[in-house]
Amino acid sequence: MIIVLCVMQLQATLQSLLATDGAASDAAAQVRLIRHLLHFASIQFTYGELEELKTILTAAEVLAASTQSSCKGWSDCMQLVLELLFMVNSKPLHRQLLAFVKKLPQSHQDAAGQVLQEMVQREAAAVLGKAAEQAQHHPHSQQQQEQQLPQYQQQGDSSALQQPALYGSQPADNPAAVAAIMVPMLPSAAQANNGLNLAQAVVSLLWLPAARVWLQQCSADMLLAVACSVHKTLTAAQQGGHVTPQSMELVQDAISVLYYTLQHHGKHLSLTAGPQGHTAIGAAAGCMLAALQGSVLVREAMASAAVVVWSAAILPNLPPAAAALVFAAGLTPKHLPASVTTAAAARASSGLPGSTASNSSRAHVLLQAYSASSLLEQLLRTQGSSLVSELHKVSPVGVVCALKGLLSAMPAAALMGDLGLPVESPSEQQQPADLQQQHNTEQQQQLPQAAQPAIPAGVQDNSSSSTSTFIMLCALPYAVTAAQESPDAHRKFHAMCVVAVGLQRARALWQEFVQHTPPAASAEKAMAEAATPPAAADANAGAQSAQLAGSLPPSQQSSHCSSTGNDSMTAAAAEASAVAGAKH
Repeated sequence: MIIVLCVMQLQATLQSLLATDGAASDAAAQVRLIRHLLHFASIQFTYGELEELKTILTAAEVLAASTQSSCKGWSDCMQLVLELLFMVNSKPLHRQLLAFVKKLPQSHQDAAGQVLQEMVQREAAAVLGKAAEQAQHHPHSQQQQEQQLPQYQQQGDSSALQQPALYGSQPADNPAAVAAIMVPMLPSAAQANNGLNLAQAVVSLLWLPAARVWLQQCSADMLLAVACSVHKTLTAAQQGGHVTPQSMELVQDAISVLYYTLQHHGKHLSLTAGPQGHTAIGAAAGCMLAALQGSVLVREAMASAAVVVWSAAILPNLPPAAAALVFAAGLTPKHLPASVTTAAAARASSGLPGSTASNSSRAHVLLQAYSASSLLEQLLRTQGSSLVSELHKVSPVGVVCALKGLLSAMPAAALMGDLGLPVESPSEQQQPADLQQQHNTEQQQQLPQAAQPAIPAGVQDNSSSSTSTFIMLCALPYAVTAAQESPDAHRKFHAMCVVAVGLQRARALWQEFVQHTPPAASAEKAMAEAATPPAAADANAGAQSAQLAGSLPPSQQSSHCSSTGNDSMTAAAAEASAVAGAKH
């Protein structure tokens, strides 16, 4: 690994320090640090750079001890040292650099964080430079794009959102503006490589707890630059261009940056960052949808891409069950009634005929909430499309990998929340789940009435409940069908992984539900006591009696033990007389 620093800049800084105040202690520390950096630039192998970096960081620690955090010399030296994070092939140096930043005093660490924020902003602007130049010649100005973007206002209640201003009566009135919003101008190949290097540096920065605050102000430009770089790289690969394995590793790091930014800064981007934040969210979701529809990404990265789309779809404050219904209609349409899929694709513009009134109204409300509150859906409308339509284009392998990622990342309210759908399969042929339910019902009818489990009073019987959930109605049935019918061995394997992940997640959620539901626990206890044999009941009674005797005062323990002993002797005598009578 060879890292080429700006030697001329280092030499100019060194000369200025020597000419001004080279005898001062802080100036002497700066001169020493810059000389170490000059020597670092001449090293031609990685091991030598790692050893020399220790010397540089030691000199930087000495400078921090003799310089105020507000001094310009400290920020200048931090710019020279932290520049190593953004160099090509500099990942082996990141751990030592960030460990040095973490050990700094709080004031010096804050100053270093400000320097890092400016560097991230600078690198993102460099990646987006070509896109900005092309946008200046675009027929639609930035002001027109801002007028078309939805305006959300944050309210106190996270579940209540103001109705966003729609783009117009027709979704595709301005196709040129659509391209500027959802499909930003792609950078050049060199700029895309710089964007992937930026993503690698940001992934390393996330190791610092304070980096979340540092990156918030530049999150919009950073997200947009990384998304455009990923889209440029994947587009070139999809068109047959040569992409090195190192570039694909950088793409996976970039996907991690997309997920982190939407997860931790999504509210800021959708509510307070303005049009630039909206554009960045649309670009991140758009490039990940394109990746799921293609065949370039590895399977694990496709699972992460689906999670990025999920994180974008729930912004700014969408109920999880509403987004789960839309993803179910887009990824597993054959396992849902056709009316539901049609209504979801039409952005909940129609009802749900053929189902009960309660289920129909709930699914209709969820679709309406998604259509009115999802920023991603509003952005897709500018293309005359919808999230359901885009998810329909996902490849079969992409659907399986997407389900695997979603089952791991979706919250419990999305996985186990009622979607308001009829449980019966839309097809006329019985599914394995229906056959199993019929078999259980037949066995239940064949049992004697006394053997059937009794439901205690006060506990609701949900055995015939029609609650529909994403994990049980959509994800698991699709994965089982894919594992049984797919001719592709790789798809079969990932389908079985979906089944395993889904069952594990369902079990964990059910155990959590039982722990937080006291009536269910008492019902289970009552049923267990009802099924306890008499001998076991006598043993339990004896154990409780012994425990009670131990809890009594000493003066009462003797009388309690004697009475208990007399009762036991009486029972033993009665049993002996019965045995003797039987012999005679």
